[in-house]
Amino acid sequence: GLNGSPLGFRADATDDPSTLPLSLAQIIPLDGATDISPTTVLLATFSRAIEPTTISSESFYLREAPAGPTIAATFGFTDSNRKVSVTPSAALDVATIYEIVLTNAIEASSGGGALTNPSTSDFTTVASVPLNLVSVWPPSAIAGVAVTLSGQGFDPVPSANTVLFNGVSATPFEGTTDFLRVLVPNTASTGTIRVATSAATSNPVTFTVLIPSTSTIDDVIANITTGSSAKSVVISGDGALCYAVGTDGDVVIPVGIEDAFTYPSIPVGDQPVAIVLHPAGALGYVANFNSGTVSVIDVDPDSPDFNTVVGTISVGSNPIDVAVAPDGDRLAVANAGSNDVSLIDTDETSEAFNEVVATISAGTSAKSVVISGDGTLYVGTSTGVLVIDESNSVVASITAGSSAKSVVISGDGTLLFVLTSDDEILVVDIQDESPSANEVVATIGAGSSAKSVVISADGTLLYIVQEDTDEVLILAIEVIPGVGVTDPDGANSFTIEWSQVGTLPTGDGPADIAVDPSGSGRVIVANAGDFTLTVYGRPFEAVPANFKIVPGVIIPKLPGFYVLGVLQLPPPYTVHDVDIASVRVFGTVPVSPGKYYFGDVNHDGIPDLSMLFCRDEFLAAMPENGERVDVACTGFVAGEEFEGTDDILVLRPTILTPEENQRIVGGHPFEITWTAPLQVLPCDKVKIEWRHDGDDADDIDCDFHLAEGDETNGLAGASEIDELQRLNESADVNDSGWIVIANHVNNDGDYVWNVPAGYYPNARLRITLLWFGLKVGSSEVPFMIEMTVPTRLKSFDVTMEDGDAVLRWETSLEIGMQGYDIVRSDAEVGRYDVITKEMVRSSGATSGGSYEYRDETIAANRTYWYKLREVAEDGTGSEYGPYSVTYRLANQLDQNVPNPFNPTTTIRYAIAGDNPVNLTIYDVAGRRVRTLVNERQRADIYKVTWDGMNDAGVRAASGVYFYKLVAGKFTQTKKM
Repeated sequence: GLNGSPLGFRADATDDPSTLPLSLAQIIPLDGATDISPTTVLLATFSRAIEPTTISSESFYLREAPAGPTIAATFGFTDSNRKVSVTPSAALDVATIYEIVLTNAIEASSGGGALTNPSTSDFTTVASVPLNLVSVWPPSAIAGVAVTLSGQGFDPVPSANTVLFNGVSATPFEGTTDFLRVLVPNTASTGTIRVATSAATSNPVTFTVLIPSTSTIDDVIANITTGSSAKSVVISGDGALCYAVGTDGDVVIPVGIEDAFTYPSIPVGDQPVAIVLHPAGALGYVANFNSGTVSVIDVDPDSPDFNTVVGTISVGSNPIDVAVAPDGDRLAVANAGSNDVSLIDTDETSEAFNEVVATISAGTSAKSVVISGDGTLYVGTSTGVLVIDESNSVVASITAGSSAKSVVISGDGTLLFVLTSDDEILVVDIQDESPSANEVVATIGAGSSAKSVVISADGTLLYIVQEDTDEVLILAIEVIPGVGVTDPDGANSFTIEWSQVGTLPTGDGPADIAVDPSGSGRVIVANAGDFTLTVYGRPFEAVPANFKIVPGVIIPKLPGFYVLGVLQLPPPYTVHDVDIASVRVFGTVPVSPGKYYFGDVNHDGIPDLSMLFCRDEFLAAMPENGERVDVACTGFVAGEEFEGTDDILVLRPTILTPEENQRIVGGHPFEITWTAPLQVLPCDKVKIEWRHDGDDADDIDCDFHLAEGDETNGLAGASEIDELQRLNESADVNDSGWIVIANHVNNDGDYVWNVPAGYYPNARLRITLLWFGLKVGSSEVPFMIEMTVPTRLKSFDVTMEDGDAVLRWETSLEIGMQGYDIVRSDAEVGRYDVITKEMVRSSGATSGGSYEYRDETIAANRTYWYKLREVAEDGTGSEYGPYSVTYRLANQLDQNVPNPFNPTTTIRYAIAGDNPVNLTIYDVAGRRVRTLVNERQRADIYKVTWDGMNDAGVRAASGVYFYKLVAGKFTQTKKM
């Protein structure tokens, strides 16, 4: 308005909360809620601050309905004591009704009176939890170290679970239904981890078994520009991506490490200073110093919301550091301004997911934070380190004499390293029941301007960032003996030895350093001064190995138990350091147990490793077609990956035609062509010659196979079906289902086949090479037999319309057509199933027609492939396609329609993934008016109508309202 002109506005007045009577505003889970996770947290919100001393297991508790015993739990307080969380000490039972009880023994602070609306509500836990392994943290470790497995459906008795490290079993020593802790067995090898219960075995998760090494990696393999002053950096669990915090630009910069590709920056809060990634690898959490918030970033490359902020969480003032528990259930935020720590529920199955569930006082400014494998919280403050247990209680205080700028825990969970503002690193014994538990056992000089510190994945090296000298000090750490992986049950006394083993030159003003948790040994330094990231490590290529299959020929059909491979490595590597259990050919075939030996078989003075591989497994892993095959051998030597490849000859033909998935016309001749090895010299002592003189020394067999169901479900006429059934019943069928085309014909490289009439979309052709009547090798190729009918397809189009795939096609000629079927597959080359309940009837016009079919059965975020099948009056028909369409959905909340409205309005929203969904109406004071949706929904588009009624069935007053959608980690609010 003009200066001095009147200005009118409307304001709604509410009572000062401190003068209102104490009442319960909301309880999570909601009353009557179903399908609640057994690991959920309860969260009560009150109208005003409560007196914490009045919260107890007698005034606020959970029990099994009806009136069962109280469930043991831990209380948490946040939002200036307006919110109280209850975390059960153990997972709840499935398919069980629980009651939440709040009594009038709860009182407001400052003598504000008792709770005016004591209540009892109930919820029901989910019927069952399928066994699912979500993450392993850390994703790499040395033998003897405890790792944490996170997931669902584990047996609540830890010892009733078996953890399989690439087939080597181990028994967890701690855990519940959603996490397990287990020691890496001494015989474990790199590969996968699974969890087995009495009822099932979980999905695999990749895990790397490390070999301790104090050799430093100092090659600069990339310098990446960030475009903003990077103050913090973190690397994803698989080592593929890193995220740098651009403090000055209020952004997070994602970078692909291997290709040094910088993705678009992600805007976050004001002055972001720290970031951590959830062990499950789907979310990142960023502390925004000036905003007093934590930004939640979707870091799942397969998500439609990849590298976008999907939530914002309010915490204390000036959050400066973040840490996530190894099991992924809790996030701790150190708040420098409010002198406290915010605990956030990061269990995605919990009803309080991404809510602050506790605020713990640090006494003085909180500077840094880390969480151990058993859930203990270590908070670096301006005077030392606080030790906080899982009940949110301070159980110890470690005096540092100065500010604790950075805190990290060793890989085996036994030592805490505290970087102080006096440029010292305090080494603290954090073993349970140790005589020196929570005591400083060593002090290490950290250089002249130490900024931050990290420890290598194998626990042997400390990296200390030197801000003023633009370098990183590398210290080798050794424990002698008594703690850690050296001897967990060792003597009471021990010593820490260290020595500087190297330095890394950095860019200008290094601020932070991150170690690749996948165990590659790579480290990344964030240089705040010149806006760069420096990546250190060996080049990404594996150690080049010399690998040979001896002899260099495979005759598949000949008997034998093993295939011999010989491996040599370049210096300084030696085959004696190879981890035999990690060796694979074709990526899957291991060395047969005990079948390896060291020597020098070719007498060249270089040690070699001879290994035997199971012949049947080797043959099963080979490609199905071709006489030349590349065999890759991979594994680990001294913690580094090696790879060697040999080109071997397989005595079998290479099928040239038909090509893979080629369409050939039934009822017509077709020329089958192939090549075969003519002369092989596998080694000096073996020579096999193939002759083409017409004798029986060099013949082939040729036959074909129809996929199960093709004989009766294809579009062949009755006479063709009878002929195939006759062939199957005759002596011309040599194996199960294989129909003979030709027997013992000359290996001339071509044969003319009279293709049977009919429609067979999933046929296979096989050619078998014979040597003096002995089958020595065969190749197969998939192909399709089709029939032509007089139809001309003018156009075909498939589009997405309001969540449905709409298929439209036009024909310009139709003769003798009954109609059309639509078949669909999840892959271009795969099984296609009929989705039309009734065929789409032909228009009956010779000149063709226009048609439409709407597929309403598709799911979001998937690609579908469609084919159009003709159905002619004589039962035959051709097939057109495939045609693909991708149904891509992003989380979205639309504006209600109509708006304004009276008496009803419709809200449309989209869910990108299967998630718990809540859609609730609130008034301008933030009070809940109506819950429209509170259930788990699959990814799709939904429409909900609000009739203007509140939850009590009373029409709401005219005015402004807000509707909030919460779908998993996505949250959005709009006004109506």
